[in-house]
Amino acid sequence: MLNTSRCSRFDPWRSDRGKLMLRVLVAMTIALSGCATMDPKTGGNTTTSTYDDAAEVAKGSDQHKRIVESVGIYQNKELSEYVTAVGGKLAAVSERPALKWQFTVLDSAKPTAFAVRGGYVYITRGMLAVLRSEGELAAVLGHEIAHVCTRDAQRAETTGKIAGLGTLAAIVASRPRVPAWRR
Repeated sequence: MLNTSRCSRFDPWRSDRGKLMLRVLVAMTIALSGCATMDPKTGGNTTTSTYDDAAEVAKGSDQHKRIVESVGIYQNKELSEYVTAVGGKLAAVSERPALKWQFTVLDSAKPTAFAVRGGYVYITRGMLAVLRSEGELAAVLGHEIAHVCTRDAQRAETTGKIAGLGTLAAIVASRPRVPAWRR
């Protein structure tokens, strides 16, 4: 006589592991379906700013002072003017052309770029050494300008995340501290 109460084949959906996989799959599907319906500029929010532009620029200015103090500015006027010229052209056609954009070359060998609120955009001398053309520089600066335009730092702050802090910490950590008497 054939026992029909027990299947001879392994059925993954009836095992505990299979049920767990199914739950994870359903949860991921629900979570990721929200990504397709979000507005990429605002993250689905109808209000993108919790305070005015002047407050954003003031906070950015404070962050800028701390970054420059911690990392230092690369002392090459011609290179700084070139980066500012390329960045300025891009910022002029961005969603926030009225913002007073500031492009700074940081004295760090770490190849990275980042931006903070208020129009402050940073690129390291290490990143400039890796880039092979003005087009690549424009792509990097354009990416950082987009972060400022979409107010990523503000949104991250309101959701309890600090945008770019890990990158900033890595830059600062990689820079050897030179005693004041040796500068």
